[in-house]
This record gives sequence, C-alpha cells and structure tokens, in this order.
Amino acid sequence: ALALFAALRRAVLEPTTISHSSAISACEKCAEWQSAFVVLADMDRAVLEPDVISCNSVISACEKGAEWKRAVALLTGTGQSVINPDVVSYNSMISSCGNAARWQSALVLLATMAQTIIEPDPISYSSAISAYEKGANWQGALVLLATMGWTTTEPNTISCNAA
Repeated sequence: ALALFAALRRAVLEPTTISHSSAISACEKCAEWQSAFVVLADMDRAVLEPDVISCNSVISACEKGAEWKRAVALLTGTGQSVINPDVVSYNSMISSCGNAARWQSALVLLATMAQTIIEPDPISYSSAISAYEKGANWQGALVLLATMGWTTTEPNTISCNAA
C-alpha cells in the first residue's frame, strides 16, 4: 500500500485526504506506527487537513505497536496533529493504555470523555475495566463496573467479563 502511495506521488497525481487515510489505514493493519506518522506528516506538507478517520488510524497503529504515549500525544494535540476526537478516538486510546497496563491513564481518558460532549459507550467502559485488570487492579475494575450503573451506559457481557 505504501509503494502504491509512493507511485501516486511519482505519477504527479495529487494525493488527497482519502488516499492518505488509506495509506495510514494500511500502516495501522500492520502495526507500522512509524510509517503511519510519516504519511500523516506528508499530509501536512501537502497542505491537507487530517480528518478524524486518518487520525484514528494513526492512534490505532500506535495501539497495535504498543506506543500508547505517542497515541496520547496525538489525541491531546502535543504531537504532530490536533483532531477533534470522537468516541472511536477515545476508545482506541483507552484500549492502548490498557494494553500497556496503564489503568490510571485509561481512567483519565474516560473522565475526559465524560467532561466533553462525547459520551462513553460500553466499549469505553469495557476497555477501561480491562486496563484495570491488566494493571492487576481488580478492585478498581469492580468499582468502575459498579459506577456504570450511575450512567446511561448499561454494563454488558463484555464489561462484566473484563471485570
């Protein structure tokens, strides 16, 4: 996919946000987070505005490449790009933090969601509960599962199994 993207550039065709997003998505599938950032940076050079889809793909590539700090930097705007995150952005980040057993960071992201207009969904809570589990904090997982009852998000099989 990256070779095809490079051929597009050599053919003097103008890449678009869609072509860049497709290349980033290919990088994400292979956990090639470095390449995903290179393509994202190329968007800036081409004066193309990254959309939430391209940024979510970079975040997901970071998640798969165990680079949770880089994903957080992208989401919070301290990295190469600033996006208006959606629920998928946050869920990928919470999952990324969970994979690194960083339950504290996952909880901060979940709380940040609650402070915005983005309402956490069952995946958000399940990923945060899983982060507690991977961080050997089963008590926190149970507390978070219990607090789901105070929200509009009902616990489901996945969130219960994660706890």
